[in-house]
Amino acid sequence: MLLSIPRNALLWAIAGVGIEIFAYPRWSFFPVAYPVLAFYLMASYQIKTIRQALILGAIVTLIAAFGAFHWISFVMSEMGGFPWPVAVLIHAAFSLICLPNFNAFFLLAFLWKARVEALPLAFRPLFWSLLWVSLEF
Repeated sequence: MLLSIPRNALLWAIAGVGIEIFAYPRWSFFPVAYPVLAFYLMASYQIKTIRQALILGAIVTLIAAFGAFHWISFVMSEMGGFPWPVAVLIHAAFSLICLPNFNAFFLLAFLWKARVEALPLAFRPLFWSLLWVSLEF
């Protein structure tokens, strides 16, 4: 268990973010991003504490930021004229901006999963989809 996160939760989250990385510009396999929410939900159903939810959100953010948005440093350096160290620092700051949506999702999924399970089955996917989209945009 990495940082007291259940192994299954970590594996589901890493698989989800790994799939999500392939949807970004360099690879352009955008259809593979559709099932990512299911992977994140499977991970969120495995966690037991708020601390685990926040740590899992941070791990997913770091992987997503440096895997999916690797091109940001290159574009800032080549087209923006920034030196590489500055471009990498700005990329790191961008990663901090991305952090709240993943952390918020895993935290809210952990806190609300019991309430969502009380909803009729037809409304559960709608709720999770609306939560994901509202945090992404």
